[in-house]
Parts: sequence; structure tokens; C-alpha cells
Amino acid sequence: MERDLGFKKTIIYTLSTIIISGISLFVITKKTSHGLEAIKYVSIKKRYLIFSLISLFSFHLFDALRLKEISKAFNVSYSFYYGFLTSLANTLGATITPFHIGGELVTFYMLGRKKVNLHKISSIVTIKAITGTISFTILFPFAVYYLGLPKISKAGLLTTLAIAVLLMAFTGVLIWVVNRNPKIKEWFKKYIIMLLLFKRRGKINFFLSIIYSVMIYISFLSIAPFIVWALGGEGTFKELFLKQLFLFYGIFLSPTPGGSGVGEIGAVIVYENVLKGKELLAFAILWRIMSQYLSAFIGSLVIIALHIIDLKSKPIKVYQGHRH
Repeated sequence: MERDLGFKKTIIYTLSTIIISGISLFVITKKTSHGLEAIKYVSIKKRYLIFSLISLFSFHLFDALRLKEISKAFNVSYSFYYGFLTSLANTLGATITPFHIGGELVTFYMLGRKKVNLHKISSIVTIKAITGTISFTILFPFAVYYLGLPKISKAGLLTTLAIAVLLMAFTGVLIWVVNRNPKIKEWFKKYIIMLLLFKRRGKINFFLSIIYSVMIYISFLSIAPFIVWALGGEGTFKELFLKQLFLFYGIFLSPTPGGSGVGEIGAVIVYENVLKGKELLAFAILWRIMSQYLSAFIGSLVIIALHIIDLKSKPIKVYQGHRH
């Protein structure tokens, strides 16, 4: 008798998925339940919450369109529905990791399920990150124009320098590993070739993915104004929308998992002149639930469900008998 090596890998993979998803579900549910408890004490105009949910749906819609547009250039095909599920799953990854990097790692898992080669997934994730960075850059002049130059604290400056140093160190380690490992070197060559092919034949895909990326962030920023109105706050959509631009950068660049702490405290600071007392606190909680925790909760269920489907479709053989 010979033990099937796939069994060990499957057990480790399954336990890791259960533990990560379970802890994530627990933390998100706990935060959400506390938030909902506080929200019970304020009056909410529920019709505005419907519009905030539509904005959240648009966020995932454009995120799915962006990933599908980039994937198309690499001849990677999957249903739009699967792309939407990927967006939800990515939110879970982003919520439990610093700088939202987990969202990109989940993309490896979701596309890997579709038997996409690692070098292609790496290229897709790279292009996706580039379009996101370009969109950040496009929105920044609007933030400066309407809000003025942001005040950068010593802590913020040190954080930025630390990130830059870590990125350089990571790049150095990556180059060292690539040069010493033949398999990784082979992957890296294929990865570079994919990027060069995309540069040649993916110009339209790249342009469209940037547009989708901008729409992703506009959809995200549209959630807050509707929640402010739901809690009785006043102000035009434009005013309430623009107020949060620097908060938006703070959340996505925060070293805390999913921008935790930065999002809640920042929301209170940004909208303290619009809402007061318990309404302001309710806004910070409700906004985080609607803009992140709700999607992360659903995303964790998506990952668990897909993993169960994978296990059912591929029965595990613990032992393999030999006939004599």
C-alpha cells in the first residue's frame, strides 16, 4: 500500500481554508453585530440605504468587468458571474490583510480554480494593480483641487518611507530568489513574455480596464453620501462625495488589515461637521459595514462554498492498493 501524497496537501489546504475563513467570519460577524446594536438607537431613512447598496453592487460590477477585460487579453475565459464572485472573494482577502494585498492573492486562488497558468495569473494581477494605481493617480488632482494639499504627519511620512524600503527589499529578495531557482527563473521568463505580449496586443483592454478602475472607486465613494442622508445629514452629493477623497487613500494604503481603525476614525473626522453624536458614530459603523464588511462576509461564504464544491468534484483517495 502506498499513501497518496495528494491527501496531505488536501487536508492542509482544507484546514487552512476553514481556519482562515472561520476566523474571518467570526471577526466580521462580531464587528457587524456590535455595529448593528449601536445603529438600533438612531433613525434611518431606509430608502437611501437601497442606493448605497446599488453603489456597492456597482463597485463589484466594475471590478468584475475590469478583471474580465484584462483576462480577455490573455485568452483567459470564465463567466461574468464567476468574475462577480471573484470580486466578493477578493474583498475578504483585502479585509484581513495590510494594504489590501490579500485581494490580489485571492485572485490567484479564483483563477487557479479555472486551470489558468501561474505566469498568466501573475500577469493579470500585475496589470490589475497597475490600473488601480493609475486610477488613484487620476483621482488625486481632484482631491487636491477641492480639499487642498493633505497634511502629512510624521507617522504618515515614516509609514511611507517604511513601505518604500520594504518594497525595495522585497524586490531585491525576489531578484535573488529568481536567479537561484531554475523553476522560478523559468516562471519569471514566461511572466515577462506575457507582459510584453499584453503591451503589444492589450492596449484597448488596458484603456478599458482603467475606465472600469476609475468607476470602481467612484462607486465606492458613492456609498457614503447615501448613508449620510439615511441618517438625516445634509449636503449635496458632490460635497459629501468629495469630503472623503483623502480618507479613501488612507483606507486603501493603511498598514492595518482592511484599513481597520483608519476607516472608522477617519469617517468620524471627515463627517463630524455633517452629523453629530450617535448619528455620527452610527455613520462610521454603518459605512464600514456597507462598504467593506458586508462584501467580505459574503466573500468568505463564496470561498467556503467553492472549496466544498472542489472537494465534492474531486474525491480524495487516501490509500492506493496494488494488485498482485
